[in-house]
Formats: sequence, C-alpha cells, structure tokens
Amino acid sequence: MRSSLLLVILLLGALVAGVSASEQSASQVTVSEHRVEPVSLMRGDVGTVAVTVTNTGTESVAYRWAKLFGTEIRATADPYTTGGLLGPGTSKTFTFTVRADAADGIYYPVFLLDFRDAGQLRYPIPIRVESTELPLSLTAKPTYIVEGKRGDYTLLVGNPRDSAVNGVRVTPTGEGFEAAPSSAFIGTLAPDQSATVSFNITPARSTNVTFVVTYRNGVNEHRTELALPLTTEQNLRGADLILTNIEVQAAGGYYRLSGDITNAGLETAYAVVLRADASAGPVPPFENYVVGTLDPDDFASFELTFRGEGLERVPLIVEFKDDDGTLFTSTTGADIAAQPLKGPETEIPLYAYALVGLLVLGVAAAIVYSWRRA
Repeated sequence: MRSSLLLVILLLGALVAGVSASEQSASQVTVSEHRVEPVSLMRGDVGTVAVTVTNTGTESVAYRWAKLFGTEIRATADPYTTGGLLGPGTSKTFTFTVRADAADGIYYPVFLLDFRDAGQLRYPIPIRVESTELPLSLTAKPTYIVEGKRGDYTLLVGNPRDSAVNGVRVTPTGEGFEAAPSSAFIGTLAPDQSATVSFNITPARSTNVTFVVTYRNGVNEHRTELALPLTTEQNLRGADLILTNIEVQAAGGYYRLSGDITNAGLETAYAVVLRADASAGPVPPFENYVVGTLDPDDFASFELTFRGEGLERVPLIVEFKDDDGTLFTSTTGADIAAQPLKGPETEIPLYAYALVGLLVLGVAAAIVYSWRRA
C-alpha cells in the first residue's frame, strides 16, 4: 500500500515538473512586432494585422492555435486552427484579415496564442478607425462662363488623414461640356499633403460638372465629389463682329457681294474669315475672304463671289478665334432677290450689237456720200 502511494506521488511530481518546465519555456515566447495595413482604416475598410512572435528561450515551444479576437474589429477568417512548434531563437508571423465595422476611434482586438499545456499568450493590437475623406476645393474659375468658350478651373486635393492614400485621381464628370484633360492623376498623397490640378472646360450649354476624386486606402476604393454649376451667360467682353454696308451686284454668271465688318466688342478677334455657305456655290475670285485680326472698334471691307442660283437670301458665315484659340462661328444672310442674275460676262450684251450696227451704218453712209461727191 505504501509503495503504491509513493508511486502516485512520484508521478504527480513528474507531471507538475513537466508542466512547470513547459510554462517556463512558453514564457520565453513574446510578440516582437505587429503591423496594421493600412495604418488607419475607414469604416467598412478591410485591412490586415500581422503579429510576429519570437521564442527567445533555449527550448522548443509547442502551440495549438492562434486567433485574433475583437468585437468592433473582427477577423474575417480563422487561418491558424492547427498547431505547430516554435524552435529556440526562431520567429513566426501570424497574419489576419480584418474588417472595421466601427465608428471612428481606437480599438484593441486581442491576439491569442494557445500553448500546449502551458497557458496562452495574450497581446492587444491597437487599431485606429478614421473615416475622414479627402477634401476637394475649387481655388480658381473663370469670371464669366460663356457658352462655347474655354475656361480654366483649378482644384486643390488634401490628405488630412494619419496615413497615406494611393492612386489619387480627379475626373470631371457630367454632360454638356468638354474637359481637357479628361482626368488628372496625382498618385500618392502623404499625410497632411495636398496637390493642385487644373482643367480646361468648354460648356456647350448651362449644365453641371461634378469633380470626382477616387483614391485607395490600402485595398479599399473611396471617392469624394464636388458639384459645380456651369451657368453660362452672354459674353459681354468678347469680340462682337457686325456686318454693314452690304451691297450685292449681279455680275456675269455670279454675284459679287461687298461690305464692311466691324468689331463692336471689347476683345480682339483673331483669324477673321468670311465665306458664303456652300449652298450658295462660292466661286473665284473671292470664295473666302480673310480679314485677319480685328481689334475693338476696328473695321475692314470684304468681298465675296458666289452663284446663288435659286436663292433669294444667301447665308454668310463669319468665323474668328479668341486669344485662347476658341473658334466662334456665326451666320447671317444677304438678300439677292432684287438682283437678277445676268449671263456670263463672256457673252456680248445686246446694246453692244446695236452700237456696232449703228457704227457700220455710219461708215457705209460716209462711203456712199464720198462716192457721190466724187
């Protein structure tokens, strides 16, 4: 009886000694590093938490599983359900994918490493949730928004977050306008940095333009928008070309139209060109008439030639450019119904035949008179 009791005591002592040895070895395993990507998450973002543990002891340590526990910040998967062995002086990294379904703040999900017969290693990981978006502001725009006239728009994008964002791009969206460039790529914006982008926008009518900023926080796509109305108005300062003193004369087989063109606006008109519409059948020598530059209050004379067959009113087209190179086109008309088109100039008119006939008769009369005198 005494020998059996002694054996049990010896076995319990050996077991306690073994457990104590395992716990002592496990106590040498520590968290040597942890990383959170991205550094701060926005609400709804997905990120990763990497925890590196190192066995600083001289004995191998067995573990059964590793997990990350949290309420607001939860791991989306449980990839380390089977155990392993940590050799002396070695490290192992456990990486978890997490989702931030929480309001802004700092949270502490706990990393747990369960040792075989030696308790657990617990380590809280601080994770910041910050949902501040990138602000977008308009810093410059045209004084007047004119239909068909290009305007310069400048925008400022800033990053007030604690971590960098990547793939930052600004794109003007909407209908009823043309934009150049179609988008502007900024790339990475570090914390507390900003970038400026510019667009040339030409509205075809009153409309709205929405500037959209897209960027990534880690692998998560985000966007910020800035809506801006494009309300066009009359260009009170631009060039205003007016045609006056229009005269139409029917020539031999075509019409010759002449007049004056005056710049009644406040800006210079460049590359001024006049022409009759193709339906009027422009002919040489003045199919087009290039006036060139017209300063404010300046004028120039012009001529156009065209056939105008079957027309009572001829469309006249005036084109010019402003100092930005924007082309403006206007159409007016000139009445030609009161000027019947004559035949070609190469045909001899009837009065010429009559004049020649009178001349021949005069010469014949002179000859007959001279014969009678002789």
